[in-house]
Amino acid sequence: MMQDTRVALVAFTLNSARFALEAACVQAMSDHRPKAAPAEHCHRASSLFPSRDEPSIDTSHWLTLGDDQGSWYLEVASDVELVNLPESRIHPLPALLIERRQIPALVALGDYQGELMALLDARLIRPCN
Repeated sequence: MMQDTRVALVAFTLNSARFALEAACVQAMSDHRPKAAPAEHCHRASSLFPSRDEPSIDTSHWLTLGDDQGSWYLEVASDVELVNLPESRIHPLPALLIERRQIPALVALGDYQGELMALLDARLIRPCN
């Protein structure tokens, strides 16, 4: 029997929903905003839902994201965990949903421990206003 390939993801909660980024895009995590980070490179996870208020929470983490184009930062106001999701539990969005999605970074859905998880492409996350 072939074993299912697993994908490492960095998961967090936003407005009671689970989200994740591919761990390969996450270079570091800090409890404080990087001092040298230009404002235009800083993003807030709550900006995925600009019309909703983010609940007040004491836990905040800054993820350093990056690719061959450079680095940028994502503030996540929840606990963050590393999860390994079997590839068979990841379902890319069909073309019709891609066209209609309201979160541009949303690329797939995953089933993690019986819960729905929205998988985001870190390269498509929008900046804070």
